[in-house]
Amino acid sequence: MLERGILKRRSFGEENMRGLIAPMALAVSLAMAGAAYAEGLSGFTNVEAEGLFKVEVSRGDYAVNLTGAQMGSVSMRVRNGTLRMWQNDQNWLRDRTLLDAVAHVTTPTLGSVKSTRGALVEVDLGRVDALSVEASTFGRVLLKGHCERLEVKASLDADVNAQDFSCDAVTADATTRAKVQVRATEQINANATWAGEISVSGEPRQRATHTEAAGKVTFVAAQSDS
Repeated sequence: MLERGILKRRSFGEENMRGLIAPMALAVSLAMAGAAYAEGLSGFTNVEAEGLFKVEVSRGDYAVNLTGAQMGSVSMRVRNGTLRMWQNDQNWLRDRTLLDAVAHVTTPTLGSVKSTRGALVEVDLGRVDALSVEASTFGRVLLKGHCERLEVKASLDADVNAQDFSCDAVTADATTRAKVQVRATEQINANATWAGEISVSGEPRQRATHTEAAGKVTFVAAQSDS
């Protein structure tokens, strides 16, 4: 049985690679193709992704599994309650195609999600009390489930799709060509500036909106069954 902190790798050679452990922080770099998971990555309530790879977040015991031929391009660590993942080689400006690298993350609770520099983060936790989402610089976030309170901040061509994440109250801010789609059933506070776009479904009764510099907020009516 391997000790805590060792990165276990499932591949043709069934080789193992060691991670680097520090108090409250663990950095892992995967250099070979296959599938791997890291022990020691736990205690986080926030997830941050930076770079051209995909992250799937679901509910469960703390675990991080990585798959894909290019998973060696992704590093990660846990510090101050945040699981941070980043692309080692920052070539995203030349080509924003996603790498063949996927991080499968499970956590018993989630407070915030951050996506930047082309990362795609998909979250499906069922129901949560509150969630904060931040996306920037071509970052993308896709949410599924339910919540009481959702806060979204998107900028610099980011895209947040929360149409399938029904929440009682939503605060959304989109700027600099960012696009946000949310579903609010009771209350919405939407602020769109500098060509940012916010689409709101759910027909909330309490509505507060602000637009400027070509920003746009639209309300999507419920479709009739007939």
